[in-house]
Amino acid sequence: EWYYLSVDNLNNTGYRGSFTLCMDDTVDYDFHEAAHLIPDIVDYCSAHAEFTTLGASADHVRPTCWPNGPNFNRWFLFQATATGDVTITLMTGGTEGSLRYPLLALWDTTLAELACKRWVTEYGDIEITYSGLTPGDWYYVSIDNSNNTAYWGPFTLCIDDEISYDYFAGAIAFTDLDGWCSDYATYTTLS
Repeated sequence: EWYYLSVDNLNNTGYRGSFTLCMDDTVDYDFHEAAHLIPDIVDYCSAHAEFTTLGASADHVRPTCWPNGPNFNRWFLFQATATGDVTITLMTGGTEGSLRYPLLALWDTTLAELACKRWVTEYGDIEITYSGLTPGDWYYVSIDNSNNTAYWGPFTLCIDDEISYDYFAGAIAFTDLDGWCSDYATYTTLS
């Protein structure tokens, strides 16, 4: 079959100009069918601002805790390890990216929602910790931003197969109590 594309600009001759057009016959991580594979979730962290919602489209359904969407979601795929646990952290702000009002969700292979989070602050990191994954099974992560193209932007993604200190099972053990003090702002209740 043959298909047509049309390109235009807003109704003002002052907006006329040249542009570049690119096409590819492969689907990217804009759709869950082509989710970006995270090959190993043990202490995985992407490069700062490696991924982006810029130009993404909406697909699937809105997770229960998201106030809107899906809007511009991106998809990731990983395999659960023997721990059956996962902590997914979406980071933005500064060198981590400029994505604003981030949204995060965890899905199983049938695309049943397992967990979701929404922004706390405009550029704040958000985190999902989930226990009970089936080792060896595959899981999806979708990342979005609130419904405004001005909020598009790059972000950093980290996934680990351990539970964070958000849960009792992930409590941080302190072994040296004699005059010990953490670095400033090491821990947070955010998210």
